[in-house]
Amino acid sequence: MYHYKLQVLILSQDNRIYDAVSALEPLAGFEHELLLRQSEDAAVKTADVIVCELSGAVLAELVKNSKPDAAIVFCAEPQTAEQLDAAVYQSLTDLWIRPCTEAFVAFRLHRLFEHIKIIKDCHLAQRYLDTGINSIPSLIWFKDIRGAHLKVNDSFCRAVGKTKVDVEGRGHYYIWDMKKEEYEQGEYICLESEEIVLQEKKTCIFDEKVKTKHGMRQFKTYKSPIFDDNEQLIGTVGIAHDVTDLENMGAELEVILRNLPFAVLLTNEAGKIINANDICSQYFTEGKEAMIGQEYQQWKQQNLADMSEINAKGYADAKVLVGRREKNLEIYEKPIFDVFGTA
Repeated sequence: MYHYKLQVLILSQDNRIYDAVSALEPLAGFEHELLLRQSEDAAVKTADVIVCELSGAVLAELVKNSKPDAAIVFCAEPQTAEQLDAAVYQSLTDLWIRPCTEAFVAFRLHRLFEHIKIIKDCHLAQRYLDTGINSIPSLIWFKDIRGAHLKVNDSFCRAVGKTKVDVEGRGHYYIWDMKKEEYEQGEYICLESEEIVLQEKKTCIFDEKVKTKHGMRQFKTYKSPIFDDNEQLIGTVGIAHDVTDLENMGAELEVILRNLPFAVLLTNEAGKIINANDICSQYFTEGKEAMIGQEYQQWKQQNLADMSEINAKGYADAKVLVGRREKNLEIYEKPIFDVFGTA
């Protein structure tokens, strides 16, 4: 929880206002202090809340010199309030018609402090959101129900080569520098996937090709609907991971497997065979396509005879029947670890 000190300046001879401010319980995460009137000119420039009883001209000068986000409360007799300049009137946060009871002052100030806290909470939530999405390398965007981009992160801007000011409020074709005809003739599904999310009303995952400033990229995209307080659809949020290089790595792995001079099997974390090279077909009659998807341990029992225990270095001996001939194989098993050290 953050902590904020509200500076309150009272330009009034009414002691009830001082008493009401002093007696108010601070809101969560807040405290307030009364600024000294001896430093009135400087205090006007720093005060968060100003409660004043001034003439029209002096009030206009105070509005001019106060902070842009300062809350200004004007206490006045009915006839004085009616004579206020329209521009000054619009600059006020609240207007108290005298006479004011201490209970009235306490109530209005409490409501004013609550309003200020809501604004500060919203600004903080905005900073949390901005900091969070801008620290993520994936592309993130929020759209309204019409498809206009309301908010994007830094990674999104880098991908499209535009600033947030230029992007926000604009649609798909402008942002990605595409003509509608080009989109319709390509393999893009970005707009169609938005419609699917809105229809399904749940998070959906897509593989999408996107033309970026860095060329064609392949994205794994997660899109979710956004609802308002009445559970009405108001837009979508999308997160896109650039998997172009990962797919290229997969192609490179296929080339490596294909050119290795011995049989290779790859399994996933669940122990199922997920890939194999062509040489496997020379040793196992079922062929590599039939091997993929099988449980590795079960497959070993069915295809490798007299297999010894795997030693500390990962090696074992086994026999396999190739045609009518029995061949001795040296088996080597080794786990593959990801960047987090997980096999």
